Amino acid sequence: MSRSQRRTECLQVAALLAALIGAAVPGRSAPGPAEPRSNGTKPAASRTNAKPAELKLVEVRATYGRLGSTRSSTRVLPGEDLNVVYVVSGISRGSDGRSEVSRSAELFDEAGESISQVPTDSTRIYLALGGDILANHMHFGLPLDFPPGKYKVRGVLTDVRTGTDVTAEQQFEVLPLDFGVVRLRLAGDPEGRSTVGGNLTVNQEVYVVGRQIGFSRKGDRIHTIGNLTIADAAGKLTTPVPIKFEIDQVVDDDALDQIDFRWSLPVNRPGRFTVQIEVRDEIADKRIVYEMPLVVAPPPALEKGRPAPEKGR
Repeated sequence: MSRSQRRTECLQVAALLAALIGAAVPGRSAPGPAEPRSNGTKPAASRTNAKPAELKLVEVRATYGRLGSTRSSTRVLPGEDLNVVYVVSGISRGSDGRSEVSRSAELFDEAGESISQVPTDSTRIYLALGGDILANHMHFGLPLDFPPGKYKVRGVLTDVRTGTDVTAEQQFEVLPLDFGVVRLRLAGDPEGRSTVGGNLTVNQEVYVVGRQIGFSRKGDRIHTIGNLTIADAAGKLTTPVPIKFEIDQVVDDDALDQIDFRWSLPVNRPGRFTVQIEVRDEIADKRIVYEMPLVVAPPPALEKGRPAPEKGR
């Protein structure tokens, strides 16, 4: 075989390899990109290039605590925690799957004057469960000497990527100081530090916590009673008698103006329930009732037909 024949054969082998791996062959131009074959359908649009949904306010509600159930009334006492949850849809996401939002909150009096602010906070987050919905929380703690009147909590959420924003507002009326309960909520610990919502799971340990204020004295004596009852979806009480606490004692501390309380609430069965909290000032002959709905889900279980795990594993 002559040298020119051997060179021709080598070039043919190189061309075959180039066709397989897309490499250039010496002395020949590199093949261009393959033309896509059409199957009669248009290619799907890029997710990151899709037009973002319109930013919308879905709901606004006043709650018992950060994750708690909705308040039936927004008339509150001094010393209360104002908690407002608002939900926004249409949050955009970048190519890395993250969203960027900024949030701020203000408390206004009836004249429109700002009396407290939460500075704007900007954060990048993953909407890890998909979708474009984001729930947000606003909180203002009122002192016991907070003046009565009508107030408004206002929050602003801005989608930083699109530059659009929404405003959420919730009205409150602060009443003059009187006997009642403030900061009523569900918690995962006796001190009430870890917030729990109204959607629970069987075997969860929950505490009902709150604070009595505005109670009367007879000399140095204080006498208040708290009763907790729970009714199921049919209205049937779950315990034969209320779960009770009573404070009937002489208190030398004239500065004592609030009493914290708590009930332990083991979650032992699924269903829909209503927790009713009744507090009484026996000296002033006053009675106040509060209600919180609960939804309890069954405990996690193996899917039907799925084999149980082997022992020791």
